[in-house]
Amino acid sequence: MKKLFKKVYSFLNLYKLQEPENFDQWKQALTIMFRALGITQFITDPSIGDTLSDADQAILLILLKDSCSSSPQAALAWQTAPATAYKLLVQ
Repeated sequence: MKKLFKKVYSFLNLYKLQEPENFDQWKQALTIMFRALGITQFITDPSIGDTLSDADQAILLILLKDSCSSSPQAALAWQTAPATAYKLLVQ
């Protein structure tokens, strides 16, 4: 996953989660990125993030934080588990 992480681009501002109106666009972009990393199932079952190594969980958390504008990012500031962070964003 680390090698793929280096190849995957950062989220363009256009696709970052900014408000409820662009939620579907954000989720589609996130799904594509996770597919490239081989963790598409995370979208439907975030608990699989708990089975990843600590390094892969950190990468996943960074990707989630990078996929948001500053306002939603604030909600993730103290989150350390990718599953919890994702659940906060989709609720």
